[in-house]
Formats: sequence, structure tokens, C-alpha cells
Amino acid sequence: GGHRSRGLPLIPARKRDFHAGPGGYPPSGLPLAPVTLQLPPGQWSRVPLGPIPPGQTWLAPGAPSQGWDPLVRIAPTLALLLLAPVTSAHAGVISGTVRVPTLSRDTHAFQPYAGKASSLPGHARPARGRVNDAVVAIDALPSDVAAALPEYKGARQLAQRDQSFVPRVVSVPVGAEVDFPNQDPIYHNVFSVSPPARFDLGKYPRGQSRRVRMAKPGLVKVFCDIHSDMAAFVVVLPNRAFARPSDDGTFRLPELPPGRYTLTWWHPDFPGGKREVVVPASGDVNVDVAF
Repeated sequence: GGHRSRGLPLIPARKRDFHAGPGGYPPSGLPLAPVTLQLPPGQWSRVPLGPIPPGQTWLAPGAPSQGWDPLVRIAPTLALLLLAPVTSAHAGVISGTVRVPTLSRDTHAFQPYAGKASSLPGHARPARGRVNDAVVAIDALPSDVAAALPEYKGARQLAQRDQSFVPRVVSVPVGAEVDFPNQDPIYHNVFSVSPPARFDLGKYPRGQSRRVRMAKPGLVKVFCDIHSDMAAFVVVLPNRAFARPSDDGTFRLPELPPGRYTLTWWHPDFPGGKREVVVPASGDVNVDVAF
């Protein structure tokens, strides 16, 4: 049974219809009038379910295998909209090039580990003014846009190596974790007093690591309690729309739907900035950033 929608072929579908009872769960034995979905075979889509108001319909192909196995919660008039194949919205990419000024050579004196300088064959003084230490990001996003961005997986690493932090800058979205492995033959004591993440990891030897979850957005300055010249930065972003420039300064943000966004840029050695960027309904946006 059923009705033919204008311009759509009628395709039979196996179904069971039940009236929703109190709390949104259907008691058995209350069939409703059949509802025919204009869908190709195999187009049932599982969606998250919750309590539904009385008067809506539960549909499931065939008989449930164990207990109640609903696949779709739907009002009959919205059946075609909810079960139709999803099409991608228009999206654009913000990309460009970051430029930084040239800094004079760092002449800051290296402070060896007291009484253990011979245990370090050398040290790596982190270079200042590197273009790939910059972070380019979108300041704020609607929750649905932020949720649709590519998933961020795994923990990032900020190692203690040659009495330095490597890399000097780590960028992560809020909620991500950062590992702090000690790769030196000496002790380190990593800590931060920055408001977004206050921690003191204590002393631990080579081969051990500690992990910190970055629960708040902001800039986390990281130091070593034993070596005062060691410093690094963890930039915790409010969403996953950020990028680090490559060695040639080019960057590319994730795809974003059309709209107005605030683009921000940060660098540990230069003042940052921001500007409004408009992503059009079609096409990408090129933005050059100069510190």
C-alpha cells in the first residue's frame, strides 16, 4: 500500500509502524496506517535515537532480531528528507603564505647541567624566528562547523633532547594530550604556571615520559625547573581549524563552509595579529600573513 509522490517511482519497502508511547518507546500491538518510503533498496540509515513525542512513527525493515531494533525515528511527512542521501555542502579553503623577518643570531649563553656537563656530547640551541613556529587559526566556529572538521588523533610530543625542548612549538586543539618524554641522559623537571594548564611533572630520567591533557584553550609556556634556559610553547586552539606553515611558509586550513571568519596568527618571537576573512559560496581564499 501507500501513495506515489509526485515525480518519484514507488518502491515497496518492508516496514513496521508503531505509535510512540509515553517516554518515546513504542508498546507492541499498536499498528498505524502504512507509510511508504520512496527509497532505493538498501537505503535504510541508522541515526541516533532518543525519546520521541507521541504521534511520530518508528520504522524498521522486517522483524526485530532481539527485542526492539528501531532504525529510523521519523514523522511521515519528513521521511524523504531524513533518509535521502546526504550531499556535501559548499566548502572553501583558506590558504596562503606566512612571512617572518630575519632575526639576528641568538647569543644567549648555554647553561650546562651542574656537575654533569660531560654527559651531554653537545646541545641544540633552538633557532629563533623560524617560519614554521607560527600558528594560523580560526578564532571561533559555530558548534556544528567545528564538529564537522577532520578528527584530531593521538597525542603530540614535546621532547627534552640535548637540554632543549623539541620541537619548540606544539599546537593542539582543546582536549588533546601532549607527551613530555625525557631523551637526555640527565634529569629534567617540566612545569608550567600558565592559566590554561598548570602542572609540575617532577624529575624523571631518560626513557620515561609524562602526559598532560590540555583542557583549556590558550598559550601554555613550558619550562624546566632544573635548566632555566629551556623553554617551549603549547598553543591550545579552541577548534581544529588551524595550521602550521611548512618550511617555505605556505599553509592551508581545513575546508570551511561559506561565511565570515576571524583568522588569527601567532609566533613566539613576533607580535601576532588577526583579520576578517570571507569564504565565498564557491572557490578558495588566499591570505598572506606578515609578522
